[in-house]
Amino acid sequence: MTRYLQKGNGVLQICLLLVCLMTAGCGLRGAEEGGPETAFFDGVDDQGSRVVLKKRPERIVSLSVGLDEIIMALAAPEHIQALSWYTQDKEMSPLAAEAAQYPHIHGQDPESVVAYQPDLVLIYGSENTPTEYVQALRSLGLTVFVSDSPHALAAVFPRIEKIGRLLGAAEQADALTVDMRARLAKIENKVRDIPPEKRAVVMAFGNSGQVFGRQNDLFDDMCTHAGLRNGAAMAGLTVSSPISKEQIIAVDPDVFLLPTWGKPGQEAAAASQQIITDPAFRGVKAVQNQRFVYVSDAYRYSTSQYAVIAVEKLAQAVYPERF
Repeated sequence: MTRYLQKGNGVLQICLLLVCLMTAGCGLRGAEEGGPETAFFDGVDDQGSRVVLKKRPERIVSLSVGLDEIIMALAAPEHIQALSWYTQDKEMSPLAAEAAQYPHIHGQDPESVVAYQPDLVLIYGSENTPTEYVQALRSLGLTVFVSDSPHALAAVFPRIEKIGRLLGAAEQADALTVDMRARLAKIENKVRDIPPEKRAVVMAFGNSGQVFGRQNDLFDDMCTHAGLRNGAAMAGLTVSSPISKEQIIAVDPDVFLLPTWGKPGQEAAAASQQIITDPAFRGVKAVQNQRFVYVSDAYRYSTSQYAVIAVEKLAQAVYPERF
């Protein structure tokens, strides 16, 4: 009996050894193939491309203002290698002072990105980001995550949460979105009782005097949450259909929202003065009542957590008595 047990134990040991070898082989195969069991992150970006990170990213490059702002809220400073050019401008980002400590990348030169040896590149997916540029970055061996711009506030929160998982900062991302949702709810409560027909009509202008804020886009949604009506959407502004002065006059907005940022040669102050003094707008309520408001373009163009702050500032500017 004792000999039988000893023999049985030997057989059992051999079986266990085979199982271990098979398991190890599976693990090696998964590592070679980049299987999800070995990856820190394995998912798809907003354009459907698979993104795999073997470990938590420690050399991050971001190529858009909105992504810069999310990354600065979630990533350790030492893990940020470079940000986009405009984040250092205080009229383009509320974090300009903080962003000044990092290098900035201007333009779309792949080699300037490679120079930072990033293990993760985040880029804004839009018509301003050619597919060829993204492909060029990937062809150089870089891991690129494309994040599409949100067209409503409801899309801002999952954007933050997705980037949080990508950076290994899911808890921080969740805390940030909880805080922003609560802040948005407080703003909405302050303007909730304004009847739809009594809500102020706001016509927003960009830095060269053009009307800004097409229907079903982020600024349009900001207006809704702030208890406002977006005059540009009411006039029918689209990507391919700008609106005329006659259409602005027909809408007869209560408020002109004027620009605070301008490109060289398109200074915001000059653009604002030209709009205010335009004889064509003399009969518009906004001009007659001198309802000219300014909300920093750093907020109203935001696609990050600061989009919620933009809603707050819009509501405060138009309905100061409620705050």
